[in-house]
Amino acid sequence: MHELPVTEGILKIVLRHAEINGVRQVIAIHLQIGKLSDLEDEWIQHYFDYLSKGTMAQGAKLIIERTPIILQCNSCNTSYEADMATIGDAVCPACGFIHFEDPKVAVAAFIEDQGRTLLVRRAYNPQRGKWALPAGYVDYGEDPAAAVIREVKEETGLDIAIAGLLEVSGGTGQFGASIVITYTGTVLGGVAQPHDDADAVLWLTPTDALPEIAFDSTRNALAAWQKRHNRERSGEDPA
Repeated sequence: MHELPVTEGILKIVLRHAEINGVRQVIAIHLQIGKLSDLEDEWIQHYFDYLSKGTMAQGAKLIIERTPIILQCNSCNTSYEADMATIGDAVCPACGFIHFEDPKVAVAAFIEDQGRTLLVRRAYNPQRGKWALPAGYVDYGEDPAAAVIREVKEETGLDIAIAGLLEVSGGTGQFGASIVITYTGTVLGGVAQPHDDADAVLWLTPTDALPEIAFDSTRNALAAWQKRHNRERSGEDPA
């Protein structure tokens, strides 16, 4: 997740300014984060608590304020406030120009190893406690294939190779990505362990009962995988 490098940067700034100003102990830190950001407050505090151990900022409370979404009209340069419900087609109050929001893209990995596929259990919302394919958002300017390799490494510790493209799906994006690109992958090295926003991992076989699944992209990929396995067992053409 993106919260880790962001929190590392926050801590460096806090410690630098605390040292310059002769501060002995940091009690609280006030942060402003835009409402459009996908950074999760809970994870920022979680990483800060971990990274600040042994420093003057240990135990500091992060007080996070979400600032309004301000758009600037591409036609008349008027600045105006928008909300998440209308961000995709916000209308400038001055000239009526419609602002079209770019889609948010995520990647997921369907990793097969020894007849099994890998799921991770989400440690935080959305869908906390439910299971999904290793996945995450694509950074601006990042190749989606590189993004999925990075996300798998961050969440599970595994190094993978991309085997192919499984599915590209779309949706409203109201509570997450509006486009999800799912790749198939194979394991190059490492041992699957929960990291980042995952608190457990599960190697699943096609005949295992499914745990509670978080997202449609995971549900659809597992259903197709199980269907293919059943056809192979019955001697049918898996295609």
